[in-house]
Amino acid sequence: MKIQIAAITFVALALGACMGPQGNPNGSPYADEPGGTIAVKPEMLGTETYNPAMAAPPVQGMRPGLYSPTPQTPAPR
Repeated sequence: MKIQIAAITFVALALGACMGPQGNPNGSPYADEPGGTIAVKPEMLGTETYNPAMAAPPVQGMRPGLYSPTPQTPAPR
């Protein structure tokens, strides 16, 4: 089983390496080219402030509901 997985992985990598420049058929820019994903001008999104003295907001998921079961105590023998 391990040999089959290794063989399939090797074939997939070999075929992927043989694609060459045809791997980008629509000509979209790569990351290091103008208009690429990383080549976008940075933007300021706003600033967040941190106040260590402020209490943390309550987490809704950790509050007990209307019914929170407790384990039963064992009956005396």
